[in-house]
Amino acid sequence: MDNQEILLEHEVRAAFQKIHARIEAGTVTTNYLLGGKLGLVLYYFSLYEGLDEADHANKCLELLDEVMNQEEDEPAPLAGTSFASGTAGC
Repeated sequence: MDNQEILLEHEVRAAFQKIHARIEAGTVTTNYLLGGKLGLVLYYFSLYEGLDEADHANKCLELLDEVMNQEEDEPAPLAGTSFASGTAGC
């Protein structure tokens, strides 16, 4: 690996760490796929697949469990046919 590749890898890792820190610090109040807990489930699952770190799999399962438990509430948080905010987004 030459110096340019090493520098690029370092820059990519630094950018990822900044983005990941913002995601970790954020608060999500909906279960939606776009901008909600289901979006975070997809994010953490992707991290788990790419990095093979159990912490990401555990976070994914924790969030998915929260979403599924809330579906028993009335009215259900995911309703309708919208891809981004309905049951089709599941």
